[in-house]
Amino acid sequence: MTNQKSYSVTDLIKILNKPGLLYWANNIGLSGLSLHEQRNKLAKKGTKKHNEIQDFFVHGVDFKDSYKLKESIKGYDVYSCEEDLSNGYIHGRSDLILLNNGKKIVCDFKSGSKIYLSTKLQLTAYKELSKSDEIAFISMDDYKLITIDIDHQKYLDIIKYLYKIKINLDTLNEKL
Repeated sequence: MTNQKSYSVTDLIKILNKPGLLYWANNIGLSGLSLHEQRNKLAKKGTKKHNEIQDFFVHGVDFKDSYKLKESIKGYDVYSCEEDLSNGYIHGRSDLILLNNGKKIVCDFKSGSKIYLSTKLQLTAYKELSKSDEIAFISMDDYKLITIDIDHQKYLDIIKYLYKIKINLDTLNEKL
């Protein structure tokens, strides 16, 4: 990569097609609900939970289910919370980095327990940026820590390709 333009991991992942979102949006419409209102409602709920978890780690503020989270990370030490990461080409913000038996584990808070491609790509990028050893996420539904065992190099290759695509789109002044 020769261009020094920096993109967020989120902007790179947005390039990908996410057909599951179309099915979700269609179901919302078929239910007679406003897609805009549903997205805002879910975003507010997710932001509230995310902030509760962040306040727990940063300020020690307990919340309704913090006992579940404490149990889930028993044996882990918190290395950092809400850390800005960058290598000059891509950047992002990790929700949490834990230590366990000398290994760094970069974690993200997610609203469900399904592991999507976008989650694997995001956490692989954060793993690379934070020089972590492993990736995981914490489901905000049940506060379980779920480790993800994947071939990180292949997912990192995808991130690099997405970066190249984004550079070319910008150079051509094109949008997807």
